[in-house]
Amino acid sequence: MNYDEALALIHGRPRLKKKPTLRRMRRFLALLGNPQEHGQFVHVTGTNGKGSVVAMLRDLLVGQGLTVGTFTSPYIVKFNERIAVNGQMISDDEVVSLATKVEPIIRQMDAAGEGPTEFEVVTAMMFCFFATHPVDFVICEVGIGGTYDSTNVLAHPVASAIVTVAYDHMKLLGNSIEAIATQKAGIIKPHCPVVVGQVPDEARTVIRQQANQQQAPLAVYDEDFSVTDHRQTSTGERLTYHDENWPALTVTTALKGQYQVINTAVALRLFEVCCKQAQITTQPGEIAHALANVRWPGRLERVVDEPLVLLDGAHNPAAIAGLGDTLKQRYRGREINVIMAVLADKDAATMVRQLSQIKNVRVTLTGFEQPPRPLVGEEFAQELGVEYVADWRNAFMKVVQSAAADDVILFAGSLYFVAAVRPFFEK
Repeated sequence: MNYDEALALIHGRPRLKKKPTLRRMRRFLALLGNPQEHGQFVHVTGTNGKGSVVAMLRDLLVGQGLTVGTFTSPYIVKFNERIAVNGQMISDDEVVSLATKVEPIIRQMDAAGEGPTEFEVVTAMMFCFFATHPVDFVICEVGIGGTYDSTNVLAHPVASAIVTVAYDHMKLLGNSIEAIATQKAGIIKPHCPVVVGQVPDEARTVIRQQANQQQAPLAVYDEDFSVTDHRQTSTGERLTYHDENWPALTVTTALKGQYQVINTAVALRLFEVCCKQAQITTQPGEIAHALANVRWPGRLERVVDEPLVLLDGAHNPAAIAGLGDTLKQRYRGREINVIMAVLADKDAATMVRQLSQIKNVRVTLTGFEQPPRPLVGEEFAQELGVEYVADWRNAFMKVVQSAAADDVILFAGSLYFVAAVRPFFEK
């Protein structure tokens, strides 16, 4: 098997099954020798923000001299980055080796009529990798929801986190905040600490009930830890973090956006749990240095300076609302051209209206090659009164031709879109 054949095996699997269940995933892992039972995992879910929390926690722990694995999705540059060690994606040869390991089990399960999905295959590969390449901690990002996500076979994580709860993936998770929160709270395990970001009251109630049932220590933003003195700087978001261990810890995270403030607080609280587990004493300077150098592609990422071109994977109304707040604060007084590609199964109308209502923002809807699912198109753009250009490159060139030097051009609407656009600017 070569690298292309390994990817074909992975991406050739079905994306979803009709009935959500962990039975199939547990069977898959049992046939592989239960690799998920090895290692110390931090389990992170959330409608938005989980990727940023993973990146910040990773760099905080690496700053303490620890070796840290991560499991994230989707990838931005290359498939391999979904499984990484200290921020470095695994090699092509390692992808081939892992695919070769799981292939006979996949065939065996297919023959029995219970073949795994694509995400289950990738998750199993991740568990196999870290079982044979031990690290100090693995930060594991949930794919969708929590209860029935294939990562939720972890029995005793060091800590779990629910970063945000908002409307997204409603066909899978439910049509109310309570239902979505119930799915995300499914990652809470007996006696395992849980860190919760800024979530609606009804979500907090659901999460607290689940934590109480599992006798899991709970730390909630604005109750057990908080942030004050937030201000934007040219390099990121400056804030002062507070909890019982750090009465006033001032840091600046290199990840920009107002929504990164609470993400930073969640990462710091998780960091404290991990340090306690590893019996590490930390210093404020080490923490500040780690956060000041965090990098995470596609999160308000600057790729061109003049005119300023940004990439942001905001892909649901809650994420777009946070992005809009940042645009109004950080780029007020500048013309902002947003080039959006939005999957049709998202609440695209709300997302477009949220940005169009900002007085200095102009929205253009567009498309990109090989989206994972259908995109909204020209007819939809006409209904909302925004421009449509079928190919994002043409949309970009049209905007550039009329842009002033201090204008902002922002690509948003989907992480898949950002992944398609980003290589153009890297070249």
